[in-house]
Amino acid sequence: MKKQFINTVALLVCLIPFGQLLAQEQLIEQDKYRKIYIDKNPNSSFRQSINRSPAAANIEENIDYIKNRYGASLDKFVLGNFSKDWIPLQQYQGQYYLYSACDFGGVEYIVSDSCVYFTSQDGYIPTVLKSAKLLSPTHYQFKAWSGYRNPQNKEALDTYDVYLINNLYQISVWKITPTDGEQSYQLMIPRSQASHFDLIVCQSDELADDLEFDTIDYKQLINE
Repeated sequence: MKKQFINTVALLVCLIPFGQLLAQEQLIEQDKYRKIYIDKNPNSSFRQSINRSPAAANIEENIDYIKNRYGASLDKFVLGNFSKDWIPLQQYQGQYYLYSACDFGGVEYIVSDSCVYFTSQDGYIPTVLKSAKLLSPTHYQFKAWSGYRNPQNKEALDTYDVYLINNLYQISVWKITPTDGEQSYQLMIPRSQASHFDLIVCQSDELADDLEFDTIDYKQLINE
């Protein structure tokens, strides 16, 4: 009887970590190609990756190219309290989530006093700030020149309109208007606010479809 009791206790002890793992993963979808779940583990590798700010070397590795293209020192702008490091936010079933995609994730932005950087599969791509304005307490506007897309035309400026829609977590709508492409919108938050949102993870060993998120009426959010 004593031996049986000890074995039972040992089994329960072994099951505790498994139970904790289940509690930290709330399954959304699963098939043979992918597993999509809400990651509630604050110490998971996915969460740590989201929380980790990029190294300065990764941000500035292409800046010499831009300086050579620009042919002059970069102008510097005073950004005040505007957050520098931004990550995308998604809406799923009416709730806001961070998202770790099966493939390349959403575009992240870093705004310095002289450049707007955006992520691509090649790393952080800098564009040169030409203007930075606070148009209202909840509306920032940046104009930047992309030496990669328009190396011969320094007047071809992309416009970034950032509308603050939530003061508590600094949730913002970014409206990006490129000179040579379609206008796009994205919900963004400062990376410093990431701990306030659950994380959805799409886990797959090969290319798989991402989760279908809610369709957002960005114009309505901006005008609320």
